[in-house]
Amino acid sequence: MDQSGGALLTSLALLASSSASQTAGVPSAASPELEQAIQILDFVWVMVAAALVMVMQIGFLLLEAGMVRSKNSINVAMKNVLDFAASALFFALTGFMIAFGASSILPL
Repeated sequence: MDQSGGALLTSLALLASSSASQTAGVPSAASPELEQAIQILDFVWVMVAAALVMVMQIGFLLLEAGMVRSKNSINVAMKNVLDFAASALFFALTGFMIAFGASSILPL
């Protein structure tokens, strides 16, 4: 098993043991390891969602290229590439700060 799969299993085991150790609905103090595991899982989920958005852009490109005449396929492809580039730039300039803020685990 690769390292990311092992980290995921470890994180899930920590979450399961934490929920099992709670008594009578009173939450116990979260350990630093659990907090780190939760942050890693959040980061992995953001990366998976970003990959799905990138794959969705490829789908839009193929759909739109199939709906136009062949001479306009390059124009549609460039429109989609520029749309993705502008969206990525806008997210890097403003959305990243809104999404992650100062409490991020990312080293920026």
